[in-house]
Amino acid sequence: MPEIHNEVSGTVHGAIIQAQTVAVTTSNSHRRPVWMVPEPGRAPVDRPGVADRLAALVRSGAPVVGVVGAGGFGKTTLAAQVCHRVRDRFPGGVLWLTLGEHVPDPLLADKVNDLTEVLTGRRPALTDPLTAGHRLGEVLAEAPPTLLVVDDLWAASRLAPFLRARACLVTTRTPGALPSDAEVVIVTAMSAVESRTLLTRGLPDMAATDRLLRLTGRWPLLLALVNSTIRRSVADGSTAAAAADSVAEQLLEDGPDCLDLDSADRRDQAVRATVEASTDRLGDADRDRFRELVVFPADTDLPGAVLHVLWRGTAGSDESRTRALCRRLVDLSLLSRVGDAFRLHDVLLAYLRNAVGARRLTELNGHLVDGLVPADWAEAAPYARRHLAAHAAAAHRVDELLTDPGYLLAAGQPGLLPHLDAATGADAVRAAAVYRRAAHHLRDHDVEQRPAYLEFAARRAGADDLAARTARHATGSAWRCSWTAWEPSVEHKVLIRHQRPVEDVVVAPLRGGVTWVISRDDSGVVRVVDLDTNETVQPPWLDRDERVGAIACVPRLGAGPLVLLDAGSGLRVRDCATGDPVPWDVDEPDAGVAQIVSTRARAAIVTYTDGTARTWDADTGARIGPTAALRLDAGADWRVAAATLNDDVPAVAVMGSRHSVIRVMDLAAGTPVRQGFDAVMAAPEALVCTRRTVLALSRNQVLRWSLSPGEVIGARANPTGRRPTALITGDLADGREVVLSGDEAGQICVWDADTGAPLAEPLAAHGDEVGALSCARLADGRVVVASGSADNTVRLWDTRDVLAPSTRAVAGPVGVTGVVAAAGWRVSGHADGRVRFWSGAETEVAGPAPVVEVTRAGEFAVSLHEDGSLLVFDGDGRVGAPAARPWAGRATSVTGTLLDGRPVVVITGTANLLEARALPDWEPLWRLRPPGRLRVAPVDGAELLAATTSAGYLQVRDLATGRVVGDQIAIQCHNPTTALATLVHPDGGVLAVSGNARGQVVAWRLGDHNAPVWMSGDAGDPVRAVVCAVLPGGTPVAVTAGTALRAWRLDEPVAAPWTPTCEIDLDAPITALAAPTPGELLVGTRHGLARLHLRDPAGEPAV
Repeated sequence: MPEIHNEVSGTVHGAIIQAQTVAVTTSNSHRRPVWMVPEPGRAPVDRPGVADRLAALVRSGAPVVGVVGAGGFGKTTLAAQVCHRVRDRFPGGVLWLTLGEHVPDPLLADKVNDLTEVLTGRRPALTDPLTAGHRLGEVLAEAPPTLLVVDDLWAASRLAPFLRARACLVTTRTPGALPSDAEVVIVTAMSAVESRTLLTRGLPDMAATDRLLRLTGRWPLLLALVNSTIRRSVADGSTAAAAADSVAEQLLEDGPDCLDLDSADRRDQAVRATVEASTDRLGDADRDRFRELVVFPADTDLPGAVLHVLWRGTAGSDESRTRALCRRLVDLSLLSRVGDAFRLHDVLLAYLRNAVGARRLTELNGHLVDGLVPADWAEAAPYARRHLAAHAAAAHRVDELLTDPGYLLAAGQPGLLPHLDAATGADAVRAAAVYRRAAHHLRDHDVEQRPAYLEFAARRAGADDLAARTARHATGSAWRCSWTAWEPSVEHKVLIRHQRPVEDVVVAPLRGGVTWVISRDDSGVVRVVDLDTNETVQPPWLDRDERVGAIACVPRLGAGPLVLLDAGSGLRVRDCATGDPVPWDVDEPDAGVAQIVSTRARAAIVTYTDGTARTWDADTGARIGPTAALRLDAGADWRVAAATLNDDVPAVAVMGSRHSVIRVMDLAAGTPVRQGFDAVMAAPEALVCTRRTVLALSRNQVLRWSLSPGEVIGARANPTGRRPTALITGDLADGREVVLSGDEAGQICVWDADTGAPLAEPLAAHGDEVGALSCARLADGRVVVASGSADNTVRLWDTRDVLAPSTRAVAGPVGVTGVVAAAGWRVSGHADGRVRFWSGAETEVAGPAPVVEVTRAGEFAVSLHEDGSLLVFDGDGRVGAPAARPWAGRATSVTGTLLDGRPVVVITGTANLLEARALPDWEPLWRLRPPGRLRVAPVDGAELLAATTSAGYLQVRDLATGRVVGDQIAIQCHNPTTALATLVHPDGGVLAVSGNARGQVVAWRLGDHNAPVWMSGDAGDPVRAVVCAVLPGGTPVAVTAGTALRAWRLDEPVAAPWTPTCEIDLDAPITALAAPTPGELLVGTRHGLARLHLRDPAGEPAV
């Protein structure tokens, strides 16, 4: 059975489809009343007694009124009747929402968002039900009095999002699902008069009814089914009396003689007998078609076209026969009509589940898969986009969907992500991994750009067939990828990209199995992602565009977690899911918040810039202990590096960097844990408290102290040799406590908490420093780690994959530091010193030190290494004689070009080095020592150099002599330059484009002493490289590299600020660029190489 229940299809969801009239406007003060009450297919029987009581309670102003009764007792019909009666009491109108038995949190949030969208015209991006309910409550509070109807509630947790409504009418078969203070109306069997009215509707000659009233128990659902069966028999020529006797005999044979309405088993027997009495009016074929509806979820709008797909597949039905059968099933009360769609009552679905075996159910799902796959996924029906993965999983046919890029691009992520693990074949398993890797891009980017990201992810995974088929969908993309050579990586998920380095990450398990990952970057921007749906969330405790200085989540006993944050106005304590304020005994100093630290034992520690700390019990909000003074002495740096709870004592490890002192404080007492316990460690970088010890980590050492009696109990060398930048504790699935660290190189390491020994080789997790880590156990038992980095990304890792030894195999290009390319060949330099040649037979040469830069001069490639050495290669990778050392200083940059057709390189470096040499023999051409260090870029075909100086000038130099030509341009506003490139513009002028460490990009016209032609704002993303090119359609562009690629048009009118026309996120910091042919880019990153193709904005495709 597919794992979809009570969902709704289409671009309009849930209760909106049920609506008879919906008016939407963005202003509450001027909007028309909304009316979402479903209209019955036929006139309902009036039930004055119970309807009067219910209407009076709704009018009384009771916040929650419940209608309780067994399935099929007419609760929904009664609620709809009462809505008409009390319409004048609610000038805002009536909202209507149908739930059902199986409503997971993402779907419930979606339904709540539907209602908010109806009222405001704007759809919230909320994936947690309580958060969505909080927003709905805010909207209803501002609207005229509006009645909210929640139909078919099964569990109290599903009602929680709606309890902020001022008036809520709830139908349920479970009294315990209602709040204890709710007003309740019990709906039982119809009265004899009401039952007779329903039973004889449309049958004026039917007189004898007592027997059928007794056999049906005056149950409205059964009465309607019996009435429909008798009417069909009369239409076929039978008398009403004879038809009534026939139905009665079947009820006597298959059902109880006297229906016990309090017995679920007897109700099921009665349903079976009554349904079969109704289906006996159908032929064998139509009866089979009705049973086939078991493949659909209950209480879900089913478009007629989808029913036709099923029946066409199982019986070859044409559209007219499908319409006729739908009408007949509606006439027999076996289906209900809702607008242009149909619904199957969950009572009837339960009957069908018992009537259809597992093998047949698999076959039915297979028919749906066959029929719902469109010729063109761009034209796919909403139902297929949303539900096809569930049907395919139930039919054991997910593989064929996952290898279809059209489907991957069209599918709704909440419907597809839960079924990726159903893949079995090698290609499908690889495609599932590709989809997981690209999911955040498919969520965050425009439809036109998604094929490019899916193709790139497929190239990285080695799924070349999937990539080639995806490329056919990329006709509107601004770019595409035709080749990659990528370092293998552990399976993980990129959750989101910030615009700035990430400083805080929190994995927050909420109630109901929902898990959020909350992250904050160094500019204070907070982003939230729902792990189940991969959707971004706007949390209710944070205003849009609000900047946060510190944030943490603290667990509570028997309740959802709290979020603690400081947005510049003091500590804010909120329920993480609902945003409700939580009263705490907050007595803050005048100083600002420095850190917020959560302990595993439900305590929160807040440190302040005056060197004090305060601790609170998260369950009660009460203070724990006095204010603690953390400052070690008047001048020492300090920070809270770790926190835990040992023997009911919250302890904080405090590090003073000036004296390398580590002190453990008992915050309940406000004093050190043990007087005189000050551990000394050379250059401690990170600290954490485990359950029994304090663990300190530096670049070279791992030390452990016992909390009691405060002695060093272990010391070992740090095998990574890298500066730790983040340190946390966590528990694996088997209960073992571990320590997780992140370092300056972007690696994550897992350590044994008891011994301080590493448990696995370091994981290459990010392309830059790891700034934050968080570990949590999910509802499914998995233990995950979220990591945030200076590469601006937040990633999620399964600890099983992090610890698996097979994931540490190193292959492929490690840490690309430079690239050059020309027609027919590509060369890359790497952080391990290798220079690799990717043309023809791939070769590599081991250099003397890590490669800093690679350049091209004619038919030669030149590599510069960290030790200042220079190597020259021909196009086949043969190595020439190394360069003699420059006459002064150490080379830090090398640029290749041609002088009179002869290949030359221009070398800059320390001690103001500037010299030119001819290749391949390194013949010196000229040597200069200008004031200040330079960054240079040749001008193609002009034998000129553009140069920027450390003094803040842009110069033009003669390539033949190195001398300055003309006057230099002052560019102090753009100093220091981190990347420089030139372009001969189609208009004949020469442009110089520079980037700096602030992420600012500026284009200057050489020879023009006026202001720059174009200037961007500060992006906060340092520019590591820049190239200029003219695209196939003639558009000149500059492309800059940082944490993302950005393309800047060089033919647009001057605008302030200058903005990129295209931004490409390769999930890794970009370190090198080359533009060998028009529109082609060779891109080097910290994790590999990619060959990209840019689409010309003038209309030329990216090919």
